[in-house]
Amino acid sequence: MRAPLVTRYLVPLSVVPLNAGNLGRVGGSLRAAFRSEDEAPALPAALTVEVSDTLPFDDFVRVYAPVRPVYLSLVGAPDPLGNPRLAEMVAHATAAGTCVSLVTDGTRLDAGRAYALLCAGLAKMKVTVAAVGPDVGEAVLRNVERFVAMRDANRWPAPEIELQLVVTCDTVAQAGALVELCHRRFTNIAADIVLSTAGARAGGEDVPVGDADALAELRRARALAETYALPRTVGALDAALVQLTQDLSRAPCYVPWYTCVVAADGEVFPCGPHAARGTGVGNALRTPFAEVWNGAELRAFRARLRERRRDDAVCAGCRHEDGPLDRVFGAAARVPGLGAGSARSGR
Repeated sequence: MRAPLVTRYLVPLSVVPLNAGNLGRVGGSLRAAFRSEDEAPALPAALTVEVSDTLPFDDFVRVYAPVRPVYLSLVGAPDPLGNPRLAEMVAHATAAGTCVSLVTDGTRLDAGRAYALLCAGLAKMKVTVAAVGPDVGEAVLRNVERFVAMRDANRWPAPEIELQLVVTCDTVAQAGALVELCHRRFTNIAADIVLSTAGARAGGEDVPVGDADALAELRRARALAETYALPRTVGALDAALVQLTQDLSRAPCYVPWYTCVVAADGEVFPCGPHAARGTGVGNALRTPFAEVWNGAELRAFRARLRERRRDDAVCAGCRHEDGPLDRVFGAAARVPGLGAGSARSGR
């Protein structure tokens, strides 16, 4: 019988260090996951759901209810704020114990929607900023400022706010300007800069690996972030610099073992980049989610990713690397009772 704690540890452990104090607990929880190379834990710990303007609330519940993930990210095109029942979706998932994050461009973040999301218990809101300047993005920034003011005036502890610049060929020159803006106007919120892993999905093209101008701009932005004491932005920029200076075509990736993307029509995708490409592995509105999650198509995808990531054009070009989680798998595999090692971790 697969240990239920597996689904609760995979995502948190991807971002926290493994140490002597928690190794035993982690190892016991992961034991079942190591018994099969391509079958994931019973259900994903994280789920991304695309919310269109017309996604029915009942369809959202049909996708969410069988999983009840620890983390739920709501995204959408053009923007999830266009769905009139978005706040109800957030409240439904929050009431079930899920930490809910919303990704939005902020253009529809008016006072009514802001208050509804605060009341619904939203845990995090990530606002993507396409550009910084007097004519671009100012309306969005004003919406965010009003949202933060409303949150603080009502003494709500959440949601946490992040401003994100998705770094593409068109926006990388704005990295330093975004750091300046965060320091000047949003000193009381988190400000992260993230590197796009799917340029087409972000509305632009990926920055080429080794691009000298992009690297120079990111290093300048990093220096500013360090000067302004924005540690999370420094960390995000460090990750971006690694992604632009290293060949990650063979880097470890465990994304489809702990999360997936579900489109508004129920189509399931292994990850964000493959959602942009349209590589579906089943439909959660037509097939029970558990059957899709460990069905033949997704297990075959995991096998290809584990064995030869560089043979898949999307995976080879993706700049995601699960280094911390790879170390977790490698260390947990050496815990007594887990056997000689994990084929997934390459050890």
